[in-house]
Order: sequence, then C-alpha cells, then structure tokens
Amino acid sequence: MKAYKFTRPNMTSKWGNLGPWVVGEWREVNGPLELCDNGLHCYPSAEVATLMDCHDARYGRYSRLWRCEYEGEALGEENGLKLCVRRLRLIEKVPARWYTAEELVRIAIASTARVLFPGLIPVYETWAAKWLSGKDRSAEAARVASNIYAVADAFAYAARAAAYAAYAVAKPIDFAAIIRDVTPRREQ
Repeated sequence: MKAYKFTRPNMTSKWGNLGPWVVGEWREVNGPLELCDNGLHCYPSAEVATLMDCHDARYGRYSRLWRCEYEGEALGEENGLKLCVRRLRLIEKVPARWYTAEELVRIAIASTARVLFPGLIPVYETWAAKWLSGKDRSAEAARVASNIYAVADAFAYAARAAAYAAYAVAKPIDFAAIIRDVTPRREQ
C-alpha cells in the first residue's frame, strides 16, 4: 500500500532509534502496534503529510518527503490522517508542498464545513463566509469566531477536530481532496 513519510535531511526519523533510512530497504517493528508509541508512522497522501507535519513531528521545510509503501498490519488514526504500520520502506523522494497561512485557513474552513450542520454555529459560519469572500479578514473577527469554534488557533487542530467529528457522525473526509480543492496549483 502507498503512503508518505518525512525524514530529516540525514535520513533519520525524529522519533525512535532505528538509525538512517535506506531507500528500498524494508524496516519492521516488533510488538503490538500502538499509534505514537510503537510502529512506523506515515500518512495516506503527500498533502496530508505536509498539513499534519506542523502538529506531529514538525520536520519543517528542510525535511525530505518520501513516497513509501507498507505491508502487513496497519492502524489508522483520526479518519485517515495518520497510519502506524508494521513494515515500511521508502521508494522515492517527492516534493513537499508547504502551504501559506491563507491556504491553511481555507483548508481548515473547508474541513470544518464538511462536518458542521448548517446553522449550528452562526457566528463561526458568518466569519468563515466573510473571510472566504475577502469582506472581513480582521484579527478581531477571527478572534470572535475562534472563541466560538477553535479554528484560528492552529490550523492543523481544525483538521483534527473535523476528523474526530466526521468519525463520530460516520462522514468520511478525504482531506487530500479538500486540500487540492482549496489550494491553487503552483510550481514547486
């Protein structure tokens, strides 16, 4: 199965003590898989890997993003935002696409819109509509909206909250598609 993983420039992972990764070489962990504890962690898409980096490992712009593959046992987290797998290998380096602050806000609003019932939080919905249209992007308007619904605090947390909500109401979210839909294509 295909996935994506970050490494440091020296090919090491931020967590664990497995040493440098070698392209094409399988890595495997023993013992029960446990998210954020025991396993090899990766993401279902390059878009989600880059989005979640600010919350998870924080590799940042100097990291390397790899297309990889996994086989065997796997655990998913938060409606598909992260994977914990038994066996993983790096296949090829791919360009990471880092998002601007405006793109992150668009991603957070689109993710939230997928799980909020219309009319549930009118103050937030009004703010989001005005922000998206460009009518009001003031800090005060964002502060008021964030007091009602935590979107302006940290954009990755909004995606995480949307994933929890989607899981709770059984509405699967394709975060990679949302990210592609709300961010313009640009040269790498």
